[in-house]
Amino acid sequence: MPAVLVALLVVLQAAWLLPVLDRRVGLIIAGLQPPASNLHNVYIGIEVAKLLGLIVVSFVIGRRLAYRCC
Repeated sequence: MPAVLVALLVVLQAAWLLPVLDRRVGLIIAGLQPPASNLHNVYIGIEVAKLLGLIVVSFVIGRRLAYRCC
């Protein structure tokens, strides 16, 4: 289940968040000031959630391999 959550977070980030942040960067490059937003905080939150999810997945896989081995 944690692997599915990580995959969903990657899809959410790629399909929604990164394009929105890219548009904001385009405005800044064009010399405009985009409206205030918490999207960078959302990005950080998703990155932390992905990191924690990958740690859990690694731990679960490691335990399964350890039980098979010995």
